[in-house]
Amino acid sequence: MRDTISTLTINKEPLSAAEQLLIKQAIEGLNKRYQDVPEDTVSQAQLIERAEYELNVIISMGFADYLLIVSDFLKIGAALGHVPDNRLEYLHQHMAEMSMDEMLQYIYEDQSAPGLAVGLGRGSGAGSVICYALEITHLDPMVHGLLFERFLNPERVSMPDVDSDFANAEKLCGTRDIVIEYVSKRYGKNAICGINTKSTLAAKGAIDAVQRALCGRDTKDLPREQALDIQKKYRDLAVEMKKLIPDLPGTTFDSEVSDNMTVEALIRQTYSNNPIALEFLDYAIQLEGVNDNYGKHAAGVVIADNGDIGAYGALMYDEKIGWKIQMDGPDVEGIGGLLKMDFLGLTTLNIITHALRLIQQNHGIYIDPFNVPQEPEIYQKIFSKGNTFGIFQFNKPGMQKMLKRFHPDNLDELILLNAVNRPGPMQYFDFMVKKKFGQAVPESAFDKVPCIQDILRPTYGYPVYQEQVMQIPQAMAGYSLGQADEIRRAMSKKKLAVIEENRELFVHGGIMENHDTHKKSSIQGSIQRGIPENDAYAVYDGIQDFAKYGFNKSHAAVYAVTAYMTAWLKFHYPVEFYTAYLNIADDPLEDILADAKANHVKITAPDINRSEGIFTCDSEQIFYGYSGMGLQAAMTDTARDYVSMADFIIRTSLTESTITKLIGAGAFDRFSSSRTALLKVLPIYMDFKKTLKNNAIKLEQSQQLLTDLKNGIKITKEHFKDYGLNRKTLPKVSELEQKVAESSAAIAEAKAMIEAQVIPVRQYPDDPLKRLQEEKELLKAYITGHPLEMYGAPQQYGCTPITDLHLDEDKKQNNCTIMGMVTSWRVTSKKDNANQKMAFFTLEDVTGQIPVCAFTGAYALYADIPSNPDEFVSEDNQKVLKPGAILKLKGYLKQDSRSDNDTMQFVISDKVPEAVTAIKPMLRPFQFNITGVEEINILIEKLKAYRQTDGHIVYIHNQTTGDIEQLDFKVSDAASATN
Repeated sequence: MRDTISTLTINKEPLSAAEQLLIKQAIEGLNKRYQDVPEDTVSQAQLIERAEYELNVIISMGFADYLLIVSDFLKIGAALGHVPDNRLEYLHQHMAEMSMDEMLQYIYEDQSAPGLAVGLGRGSGAGSVICYALEITHLDPMVHGLLFERFLNPERVSMPDVDSDFANAEKLCGTRDIVIEYVSKRYGKNAICGINTKSTLAAKGAIDAVQRALCGRDTKDLPREQALDIQKKYRDLAVEMKKLIPDLPGTTFDSEVSDNMTVEALIRQTYSNNPIALEFLDYAIQLEGVNDNYGKHAAGVVIADNGDIGAYGALMYDEKIGWKIQMDGPDVEGIGGLLKMDFLGLTTLNIITHALRLIQQNHGIYIDPFNVPQEPEIYQKIFSKGNTFGIFQFNKPGMQKMLKRFHPDNLDELILLNAVNRPGPMQYFDFMVKKKFGQAVPESAFDKVPCIQDILRPTYGYPVYQEQVMQIPQAMAGYSLGQADEIRRAMSKKKLAVIEENRELFVHGGIMENHDTHKKSSIQGSIQRGIPENDAYAVYDGIQDFAKYGFNKSHAAVYAVTAYMTAWLKFHYPVEFYTAYLNIADDPLEDILADAKANHVKITAPDINRSEGIFTCDSEQIFYGYSGMGLQAAMTDTARDYVSMADFIIRTSLTESTITKLIGAGAFDRFSSSRTALLKVLPIYMDFKKTLKNNAIKLEQSQQLLTDLKNGIKITKEHFKDYGLNRKTLPKVSELEQKVAESSAAIAEAKAMIEAQVIPVRQYPDDPLKRLQEEKELLKAYITGHPLEMYGAPQQYGCTPITDLHLDEDKKQNNCTIMGMVTSWRVTSKKDNANQKMAFFTLEDVTGQIPVCAFTGAYALYADIPSNPDEFVSEDNQKVLKPGAILKLKGYLKQDSRSDNDTMQFVISDKVPEAVTAIKPMLRPFQFNITGVEEINILIEKLKAYRQTDGHIVYIHNQTTGDIEQLDFKVSDAASATN
């Protein structure tokens, strides 16, 4: 237990009320944050020195109020993370009518739920120990070596950059909108608004705009066919011209694409003989940079100090997003009295919060995400295997590939990988991998300077972080970190004059003038510190490349910790993690389900008495939610206590098409083993349901009219239609009583007929393959089985499982063999020869799927058949390549040119014999017959003795009822002898 900090030395008198409050809260926060941190990790003297330095800078620059405001609303945001779901929903619905005090009371009344509604930090603010003390950030900057000067320093005249992540308001467990509502109440509704953004035409956008305009001009009054030809010609030309413009952000027509060659010059040279293209270019140059639209800053909120934001600038109203000030972010930041804040929505926070609450619900465990332990298994089984689908910042194919090569085994390496995946540092990633595993690499300019080795050691000898770009000038040439930050900013923004000026100062020393404050100071220079001139120049030139794309270590660190949290949840509580991910993430549903199944998470099909609008779970399995079928709204008013299909039909008012989807998805499997039989009887059900519904309406109208007449209510002709009357006079009471009786009888008869329907299970059994295919179409995954289960594992055929495929260093892999089912079949022809066909399709095995191409040679050998699948030749022939076929393929892997560089494509060989062969089922399913339900448990207990993971599928057929049930385990060959 360390000593309590009671005071900090501040070099200013007198202190304002805000500054005094900042110091008070900082001291309280430091004592709270560091009370359990060992002295040998962060000494008391180091802590006090850092805190005093930061506070003096913050106060001298006038930012005490800023940090207090940010700390205030972030603490409210953090508290919202512990408000139970039902109370959060109440806040969403009623916060506008509540006062600020009522909101706060409601928020703090119940803090029993686990959650993470505010991010650990964002941007350079994570480098401040005062921000950490104020709970603006949640990662110790001293333990992780993060720099305050990257966040704020006297050498840079700009507002501190404290962006804030909140749980996305549009998703489950969202809080961002509640925090903004709190801020509006705290500072006044008229004191805050959004920020306008201007959309300007970049070079490519300008070409598109010109293409559209000239197309309209040149096709006016032309015949349709001729106009369409010109439209296509102009569109194609624009596409080709844009290919000459690099995709790098900020590229203009003046940008250089090579030595002494600008984008404009390249286009003019390429299309020197094409007057239409040159006209496109001339107009596009004039349009480049022109404002073409207005929008709203995605996260920006501006607060006025006078309670009236309109006094500072013109406002614009948008019906969808409300008021916004007609300035962009930099304009707002330049006006005294206006404070710009960024409230960003981060869906990962919703996922973490939802998962934590599901864990509490299923296991009775309250998990604090800030206290999840660092465990080697998380790095070994999640990160090093690239098993990072759904893991924040690490879920893309390119990053997964890096993880598999680098094998990170601690948080520092996660931080490094999060930062290195960008153009500058990425060019040295191969060398970093080799260095990590003790392999030799060429010597770099950085290796020759001893005084920067400790700075670069965490990144294996190369500058990756912006903070390193600041530390190197400090170590080599005597810059302060604030002075070095000007070099970093000049390099990142390509301010050539400042870069060149500092190049000489870095090497030889001299007088430096700060371009913001115009303050002059002396720089010692590298040569004066004993560093050879050539080495100093080489290092300076080297850090230029990195500085253009270098990443902020503070930002990389807090996001890496957030990533670890999601990985920890995925590893220890996969059921709850994937349930949360299915309900909240925007990834394609089929991708989430596939990854969940690959991680051995059990997912059950929709069940009319178990499923809810969203995906739910218990501790062992996920229950498919109606949202996955697009039926969440339709199923809102349904119950979960139906005793039969007839009961469901009678008690609900769903359309036939909706019920058809539910049947195909398996929602009624508890009532029938045959979905086909249910579909056969459904039209009959619906006919009687229509009768029931119509008579229910008549009954209600007649009863209401009868009641009103008996109560003496005067009913005029204009109200007849309200009672369903299509006549000129009111019916007599006796007539109405007769109608009530008739409608009641008709309703009873319709119900009886619905209940009397027999589901023809024996007459219409399911085709197992068709059943599964329809299931996948509706649910985006095979849930109750897989068409390939009876074919055995890929290895049994000498094939590599699709999820184990990988490209080698040359972005290729020769001599691969895979097996699976053909889906997503598409045939096309060569552009220069319509008779030469090729096929593109997806091959899917039990582990995953991959795009496959049969080029013209392979197509002619194995699939030269009509486009109508019904006309395919017999499988006895070698031409077996067709939709739905189960095949073994030989060929090679390459990068898929149609997708990003990390996506693989399998190409069927036309050089090896039998590159495409049909596969017959290896394991037939077993069916056991019983005559009564009392036999089921006895049979199942016998079969359990023969369990085998890759064994036979088992069906139990009740010969009395006709029901067929598939067991949730497989059995060995020996089970066939079971009686």
